[in-house]
Amino acid sequence: MKDTLLSDKQKQILRYRNAGMTFQQIADIYGTTKADICQSEKRAKRKIQCARATMESLRTLGIAPVCIFRTGSDLLDGVSQLRTEMTTMAVPVPEDPLDLINQIRSENLAQIHGRYIVEDIAVYLFNDGTICSGPLGEGLPGKLLERKKKE
Repeated sequence: MKDTLLSDKQKQILRYRNAGMTFQQIADIYGTTKADICQSEKRAKRKIQCARATMESLRTLGIAPVCIFRTGSDLLDGVSQLRTEMTTMAVPVPEDPLDLINQIRSENLAQIHGRYIVEDIAVYLFNDGTICSGPLGEGLPGKLLERKKKE
């Protein structure tokens, strides 16, 4: 199981809704009821709100990102920068850069279009190689808060 905020189904439902599809149209795709799709969307939005609140709480603690992927930049360049930071900090670097790309993309669906950043993304890094990312200015991901509490 992947360590992501939303399930694949929740992500796809949000994509469909952002594309203007109705609950019934999405329910037909999944072979379920529109009430089920509505609940899935509500749960996904609640998770996102909670993650944003958590990120804001940690931001107020003064935790700074290691990298910032700027609007208009190429995701691949950002991942290259992140890998350099990981090497500099002597933390484990995944052999396959696609692992980092997929994680950052899954944590920032609305901030990435194709391979380009459409909204600044802050990336946080731990000594064990764990990364967390989210929209810049909206705080830090929930797993970062959990780690901060343990320290």
